[in-house]
Amino acid sequence: MRAKRQLFLPAFVSMVLGCSPALDWREYRPPAGGFSILLPQKPGQAERDLSTPAGTARMRMYSARVGAHVFAAGYADFAAPPPPALIDGLRDALVRNIGGKVDSERAIVIGAGPAREFTAAGTLGQGKDAQPARMHARLFIRERRYFQLVSLGPAGVMAETDIELFLGSFKAD
Repeated sequence: MRAKRQLFLPAFVSMVLGCSPALDWREYRPPAGGFSILLPQKPGQAERDLSTPAGTARMRMYSARVGAHVFAAGYADFAAPPPPALIDGLRDALVRNIGGKVDSERAIVIGAGPAREFTAAGTLGQGKDAQPARMHARLFIRERRYFQLVSLGPAGVMAETDIELFLGSFKAD
């Protein structure tokens, strides 16, 4: 009996502490986004032009901030299906934004199609306010649409289970 308790207690504590109680996870479905995702609070929205070798597309981002940590999901529609190599350039641009370096990368499948997942270490802020940062991202293209899912914040602050919950919750309509 004692052996069972010794195995159960660490698993129970890990499960309870795994996801932060401060996060209020909810499903969000952007208008015309063609997907749903879990975010830790009601998201804000931003748009900007994304200039790439495949042309310019309007990037629509939906993000929620928890302290200094950001969870963001977005998409951009291109006039024609962009080449798969576009992912490399967009990954590099995201990593440059934090002055970082990719430290792991792998091919994954999201829905029925290929995707790229990577992590990067870099910096948030500048000068004396600079602090180490971690980025976890998934990028992929479906027909003419580019998707990006990004978790970014100070290193070691956000639980890996929360990051994986966010990244793994993406569902295409």
